[in-house]
Amino acid sequence: MDYDKLEVNYLVRRLAGFFVTLIILIIIKAVITSLPSMDTLVFKQYGITIANIASAVISSIIIGLILIFGQDIAFRVVRIVPSYPEANPLINTVSILISIVIAYMAFNKILSPLFAKINLAWLYPVLFLCIAIFPVYRITALLFTSSGKITDLFIGERRAAASANTVVCPNCGDIVPESKFCSRCGKEMIREKADSVFCQKCGSVLKPGVKFCAKCGTGTASVESPIEESPPVEEAVRCACAQCNTPLEPGDEFCMNCGAKASVS
Repeated sequence: MDYDKLEVNYLVRRLAGFFVTLIILIIIKAVITSLPSMDTLVFKQYGITIANIASAVISSIIIGLILIFGQDIAFRVVRIVPSYPEANPLINTVSILISIVIAYMAFNKILSPLFAKINLAWLYPVLFLCIAIFPVYRITALLFTSSGKITDLFIGERRAAASANTVVCPNCGDIVPESKFCSRCGKEMIREKADSVFCQKCGSVLKPGVKFCAKCGTGTASVESPIEESPPVEEAVRCACAQCNTPLEPGDEFCMNCGAKASVS
């Protein structure tokens, strides 16, 4: 499968930039929350500290970064793989689900005490669970409905490579997979050099400089000129062509020089 190299390079750079920014924000969050006096209580009745609030603020920035990055990457992936447009909603939904999980952990120490104060501690996890149900369902549905396309994306290139490994059988002239024996006629495949020339009609190997195929008599014209059938000659000998006196090899049915039909003397 061919991809736009410029788009792929841009996507790789965006991924690298995103992860670097994410690591920096995580380090900043760890440093700020561990500073002296960050464990000072802001709301004593709820046990909420300055570190909890700072952590929630930085986590909100990370969530915004993930959502923006998800939209950009989804657009780029669809441009690289236009045969799979489902990648756009799939990536966006995954980024939303990740954001929900981060938000649950970031606001747990702030909102859980509030719900516990009113005897509704169970409401916090249930609330986030309800929010996460839709993206989980959507991801599952997208993966299920596009499973065939995903399979084609992974094995399509392998199939193309396999179909490219075909050769012309020198015996029957059919295009068959490259192997020791022809899958069509069963005869041994003679491996020729890479620069060997084959007859455009029967697929037989042509010797350098010959004008006609010794197997079927088809003219070996260039690509620019059409292939011409040579008129058969009534009288010919096995060892030499009766028309041009070119030596013939055993098994040749036509002269390789003039294309005349060879007959048993």
